[in-house]
This record gives sequence, structure tokens and C-alpha cells, in this order.
Amino acid sequence: IQSIHHSKGLEFPVVILAGLGKGFNDESLKEPILLHPQAGIGMARQDPETGHRFPTLPQIGVRLAIRNSQRTEEMRVLYVAMTRAREKLCMVATLPSAADHLAGLAAELEHQNTFSPYAVMNAHGIGDWILMAALRHPSGQELRRLAEDESISVRPADYPWKIEVVTPPSN
Repeated sequence: IQSIHHSKGLEFPVVILAGLGKGFNDESLKEPILLHPQAGIGMARQDPETGHRFPTLPQIGVRLAIRNSQRTEEMRVLYVAMTRAREKLCMVATLPSAADHLAGLAAELEHQNTFSPYAVMNAHGIGDWILMAALRHPSGQELRRLAEDESISVRPADYPWKIEVVTPPSN
């Protein structure tokens, strides 16, 4: 078992990417003072009487710049992880309510050749990026059925995927 960060430059016959249902860690975006190398500093305004903090336009702008930088880095890490496999790549995501989650993702998809920047930036985590691609893949019919959206435009693909939806046994 090895972290993605330690696998750069290496290849393996089989790679398993687990935990793709986990969301992005955006805790740092909630700080009252935000700093970004290009966007600068953004601070919340604090009411002196109540102590309640209000976001300011500079803070919102810096928050968006930081979020964009973080998502860009997540995409780089995902690329490294996915390109380590020589023969087989297995990706695993656990979702509490798969049908509802897939329906939400399906609603974000537009009938264009690419995903909208809005859908990419508003993804819950890396797994959502994979699932959006899987919804549009020819092998994603089970996901489209679960999402109850057969109108999703399917994009051509060079290779088939094996997509399995596993439900926990009922008690």
C-alpha cells in the first residue's frame, strides 16, 4: 500500500484508488483571513457590537482563487494516481445514497462535449469527477439507470469500463 504522492514515476500492474466518495477538504476556506499568492489577502468584516463576521468581496475572491488552486492540484494528483496502472485500474467510491448522488451529478451534466466549469468546481470530491465521466461513458448504463436519467449524452470511448454497483445486504 502506497500513497499517491509516493508513487510518482512508478508503475504497478494493478492500482486500486479507494476512498473516492470522500469530499474535498475545504476547511481552510472558512478562515476569517485568507491569503493567496496571486489574489492577495481577503478578510471578513466583523460587527463590533455583535461579533458576527460577514464575508467581504475581497474575501470571496480570494476564497475562489484558493479553491481553484486546490482543485487544480487535486486534478494533478488524480492524474498521477490513474497513470500508475499498467494493466488494471480499480476505483472505489462509497456513497450513502448512490441513486440520489448520481441523480444530482446527472443534473449537473450538460449536453456538450465537455463538462461545465461549474460542474467541475462544484464537485463534492474526486469521485464526482470520475462518476461524471462514467455517467457519460458507454459502459455507464447502470449508473444512468440509477440516476434515472437516460437522456445523458454518451460520449464515444476507446475502451470499455467494467462498472459495478454493489449494494450492502439488507439486515
